[in-house]
Amino acid sequence: SVLRETMSVVFPHKTAATSAGLGFIGKNALFVSYEYGPALRLATVLTDMEISPANPTHKSECGNCTICADACPGKAISGKNWKRGKHRDEFFNARACFEAAKKNVKEKTGINSDTCGICLAVCSRNKIEGYDLSYEIEKPSSYVMVGNMFLKRSNIKSLPVTTRLR
Repeated sequence: SVLRETMSVVFPHKTAATSAGLGFIGKNALFVSYEYGPALRLATVLTDMEISPANPTHKSECGNCTICADACPGKAISGKNWKRGKHRDEFFNARACFEAAKKNVKEKTGINSDTCGICLAVCSRNKIEGYDLSYEIEKPSSYVMVGNMFLKRSNIKSLPVTTRLR
């Protein structure tokens, strides 16, 4: 399928979110919410209802930060900043990310997953406490997978509720 070949969709939720001015696209190609950071899931509602227009986001706010690019095991992150109209492939290699994540997560945890979440965990705008980067999971029952993240159950105090973004 085209989706598998290009690893993209016709209308990404992050396009709607940046158009609504809720955040920007990071160097890791994730949507970074001004309020919650990159650790969230998005959904989009399309409507013909008349509403006040938002102030869209036109460029990344990552600046010179390269934390995610330096940490990426697949070297999928080029370190270039996103701006509106720039195709994801110009700054991020989705195939390299997918392949490295499948390999690394399976080797280190025994779990079949195509997302490792390392870029999300190291992002200075990440607002969720308890993220475990080590992948040295001796007792898998002491961890829970939330989205792409492995969180130590004992470290979870609360997860942000993103009702405004649903």
